[in-house]
Amino acid sequence: MKIILFLLGAYFLFPVNFVFADALLDRVVQACEAGSANSCSIAGAFYDDGIGVPMNQQLAVEFWIKACEGGDADGCFDAGIGYDRGVGVFKDQRLAVEFLIKACEGGIADGCFNAGIRYNRGVGVFKDQRRAVELWVKACDGGNAIGCFNAGIGYDRGVGVFKDQRRAVELWVKACDEGKAGGCFNAGLQYAKGKGVSRDQRRSAELYILACEKNYSEGCFKAGIQFYHGQGVLRDQVRSTGLFVKACDGGFATGCYNAGVQFENGHGVPRDQERAKKLYVKACALGDQKSCSK
Repeated sequence: MKIILFLLGAYFLFPVNFVFADALLDRVVQACEAGSANSCSIAGAFYDDGIGVPMNQQLAVEFWIKACEGGDADGCFDAGIGYDRGVGVFKDQRLAVEFLIKACEGGIADGCFNAGIRYNRGVGVFKDQRRAVELWVKACDGGNAIGCFNAGIGYDRGVGVFKDQRRAVELWVKACDEGKAGGCFNAGLQYAKGKGVSRDQRRSAELYILACEKNYSEGCFKAGIQFYHGQGVLRDQVRSTGLFVKACDGGFATGCYNAGVQFENGHGVPRDQERAKKLYVKACALGDQKSCSK
């Protein structure tokens, strides 16, 4: 737990003067002993980070457990991560899951997500993919983008839940809204194919562009294809070439090849054989075999 403390109407960004930190820790520990669960959680962070005191991860976990017992969900999460990694305590995946579930129940979306990972893999608990998807949905509801994405995978494939591609798209769109590029891309594919939703090339292009803006190179490539053919968007060779180049810059081999074709033939850009050759060479190095003979 990396901390920014909000105390007495002010906040302190660490590192700070160790004498001050030591005095502040004393006050935090006293508040913890007086029953403030949040103070116990903060005290744990002091010992975990070695702020004003020698680093002591065993004490950190002890404080986090006390915080959790007092109802502080952040303390539950940090204790769960401590047991998961075996930092300051013996590694115990069963206890890790217990604390992560308590964190989840207390509103910590990352607790739901991490507990879901363990149920999906059968780490510390019996493997239960239904429970995993349930926890990822709860993580998603709390704003965890990867929880939305993973839950979408579950519904798309029918793993742990009945297959429901409409629900998968909803979850991937939410993952996209929360910043997960893969969610934008997967939702874009579904709109392009009409799986779980009505086929909508305009919407798929929007989602591919969002994925591209989040540096998902295949999203750039797919958007480039749509601009090249005018699928759901006005045909725009200049835009398609720029998108192929961005896909290439992100390591997507076919993006390099398509950009090479554009420069070789002067589609949307001035004809440039030297630039085309460099793009083909890069595409070949990335595994695109047809580029190797260009």
